[in-house]
Amino acid sequence: MKPFIAIIGDRNSGKTTIIRSLTGCRTGSFIGEIEEHIHHTKIYVIAPSPQEMGISRQELRTHFQTVAHEQAIRGIAIALQPGNTRTRLSMEDTIRLAQQTGGFNFHAFIIDPPYPQNGQNNVFNVDDVRNRLQAFGIESISIVDGRRFSHIAARDIQQITGLL
Repeated sequence: MKPFIAIIGDRNSGKTTIIRSLTGCRTGSFIGEIEEHIHHTKIYVIAPSPQEMGISRQELRTHFQTVAHEQAIRGIAIALQPGNTRTRLSMEDTIRLAQQTGGFNFHAFIIDPPYPQNGQNNVFNVDDVRNRLQAFGIESISIVDGRRFSHIAARDIQQITGLL
């Protein structure tokens, strides 16, 4: 089973910054494989959330199948927003697609509180998000403090998931 690492938070909460610290991807719009050159391991990254980029169901399915079936890829890190959407894939749609693909061990990291942005606070309820994740059988759910340096959150995520 490969780690499926979901970094969950509102827009501008620090999701992509944490993913960049965890994986080394250079931009917040990066989608693809990242190789760690010392041990020659790879991780697949979807830095922008499907809600922000409008990634289609078929594109997401293809990404998940790539991770599940390519032995060189150790796992996946993806940003997700918990808010409901009418036109784009929801957090639940994304998790459902990954579960249908199979081969993943799910880890969710909820950013609370988010990175400070001009007094903005989360517009979601952490307990509600936790309950929605548990409805999918996800048991590895942790809170990440968005006010801390992203490399500290990345280190904590790596220790919990054993990704790299």
